[in-house]
Amino acid sequence: MMMATASPDPLTGSLEISVTTVSYGGLYAPLGYCLAAWIQKPDGTHVKDLVVAGYYYWFYLYKWMSASGGDIDDVTEATRHGHGATSSTRDMTNETGDAVQPGTYEFWIEFTEHNGQGVYTSGAITLDGSSSVQADGQETDEFTNFSAVYTP
Repeated sequence: MMMATASPDPLTGSLEISVTTVSYGGLYAPLGYCLAAWIQKPDGTHVKDLVVAGYYYWFYLYKWMSASGGDIDDVTEATRHGHGATSSTRDMTNETGDAVQPGTYEFWIEFTEHNGQGVYTSGAITLDGSSSVQADGQETDEFTNFSAVYTP
C-alpha cells in the first residue's frame, strides 16, 4: 500500500529586505533614481516584487524586467530622490496572492541613475517556515548592509 506524501505547509509570516544604496554618479544623481527589489526562485521564476520605484523609467531596470516580464505587482513608488538606508517588508505570498512553499529564494535589488543599465546584486535565503532566518546579500560599492530577514 502506497502512502501519500504530504506537501509541506506553505510559508506564513513576512520577509524584510534592507539595504543602503550609494550613488554611482549617474547622469541623474543625486536628483533621482529608479529602483526595484524582488524575490525569485533559483531557476529565475519571479515570485513577488517588494518595491518598484520610478514608474516611468522602470524599463531601464533590465534585470527586473527580465525576471518579472515588466509586470508590476501592486507596489510602486515615485522616482526616488537621495540614497541611503531603505527597507521593504512583504508577506509570504506570490504575485497572485498564493502562499509560497518552503525552499530557497533569491532576493534581488537593482537601481539606475541614467537612461540605461544600472547596478544590481542579489542574495539567497532558505526558508523552512519553522524559525526566523537572516541572510546577507552580496555587497557592492552601491549596495551595503544588504540583508533579508524572514519572520514566521
